[in-house]
Amino acid sequence: MRNCGLMRQPVSLPHTIVDLVAWVARPLGSEWATRVTNQARSARVLDFSPTHIHVESDSTLPVLPIPDGPLPWWASVETDVQVLSEVMVWFHDGRLSQLEQPWYTDEPPSTWPLASQVTVMGPSRRVREDDFPEVVRWFREHPVQGLPFWSDDARAPWGWER
Repeated sequence: MRNCGLMRQPVSLPHTIVDLVAWVARPLGSEWATRVTNQARSARVLDFSPTHIHVESDSTLPVLPIPDGPLPWWASVETDVQVLSEVMVWFHDGRLSQLEQPWYTDEPPSTWPLASQVTVMGPSRRVREDDFPEVVRWFREHPVQGLPFWSDDARAPWGWER
């Protein structure tokens, strides 16, 4: 049987993707970000492409007490003049379930960005201080590009709010 040129799917996440997940998760605070990173390191890849990665997390690792869905902040990949894409880290039942890279250019991305290419910016208005006190504290201590916490300017550039 021949390969036919298809991209070979990894069994586990490449270290660059684990680093990317850790970078995007850092506003969770050290304990939760470490849990996310450990889940990423041990995750089994179910489906892999430059825009979606579906994983199954190790059920023996601790879960995170967070709601289902993506982490509620903006992690963008951009140039000086244009937002190219964003990185969304999704959870289900407290476990890492997928990564998504929506793009805002004519062509989809051909690879996943390195952590150093991603800017983590203010949380969406879905972040309630009672639910995510560590996140709120992190963004207050690490302002992005001089934007005040909860600024309307911290949303996506075209005003779309998650």
